[in-house]
Amino acid sequence: MSKHQCPNATVLRTRQWHWEGSPNLPALMPQRKNSILGSWMDGMTLAFWGDSLTAQLFQGFVCSYYAAGANVTREPFKSIPTTDALPSNDTKPSQPQRKTSTKAFRLEWTTPNGTTTVRVVEAICPYLLLNTGEIHIFKPKNDTLCDILPAVLLQDWHTTHLIANIAYWFRGPKESGYALSSAFRALEQFFQSHPTIPPPHFLWRGISSKHYYQVDWTVTNQSGCDQFLEPNFNLQPSNLLYYDWMTSMNAAAIDMLIKESEHGVFPKMDFFDVQYFDRYRGDTHMGGRDCTHYCGPAVPSVWVRWLVQILYETQR
Repeated sequence: MSKHQCPNATVLRTRQWHWEGSPNLPALMPQRKNSILGSWMDGMTLAFWGDSLTAQLFQGFVCSYYAAGANVTREPFKSIPTTDALPSNDTKPSQPQRKTSTKAFRLEWTTPNGTTTVRVVEAICPYLLLNTGEIHIFKPKNDTLCDILPAVLLQDWHTTHLIANIAYWFRGPKESGYALSSAFRALEQFFQSHPTIPPPHFLWRGISSKHYYQVDWTVTNQSGCDQFLEPNFNLQPSNLLYYDWMTSMNAAAIDMLIKESEHGVFPKMDFFDVQYFDRYRGDTHMGGRDCTHYCGPAVPSVWVRWLVQILYETQR
């Protein structure tokens, strides 16, 4: 295996459970007592809202349930032509209508209580808000949600849990938590203007560790993430480039969630913190100089089981 290639599925499946972080994590295997295939999830609709790492979490969720024995079928997604469906605070003409498309799946499995059905849908966009700037440059448009999320929320079924994450939420004045705060304002405006749609339970997923190890990512074939092909508990996180930045961003996000939870339509929000776990799990990356995205199913499948544990706690 060359150092920048993802290992094959056989290698990953024999390695992925070497360290799970907690003995309480639900298992993939249906014969285990704490399997992820629980009846308590019946009727949930999970929307994953965010960037490419959020897409990995969505894909990991679907694949984990498939691996555990769930029946997975494509769920019809109604394309909804939509303008910027939220109140605008400027006088410019409204944006042209856009047709959105996304992926939605129905997961079903049999339990002693009958058939459990869960729906999962992705709302993947580069930013949480509509962005008028170039890629990686955040210039929001009137605190308006990215195009695809209103279409997800306006489906005939309603979202019960909204799992959000994006690396660029902080663009703008960091001290004000600009983009994340703006995204919450846009969400609140949406649900206030659609009073028949119940707001979902909100979960924010922390920023994953980037494994650029002592070498900047712009240096060709010298990313350093090839040093992380398995869990490494001897790693000094301070040796990871951007570690201080990621830690401060997560801390700022937690503060923002606490403030937003004190008022508005989301009275309680959960923070799904993967920072501590991810920094020890460099195994394995997508290839090339990409030290941010993980190969599946190793790390993404453990993200899923941590998420399932949080979902279970919110149902109690």
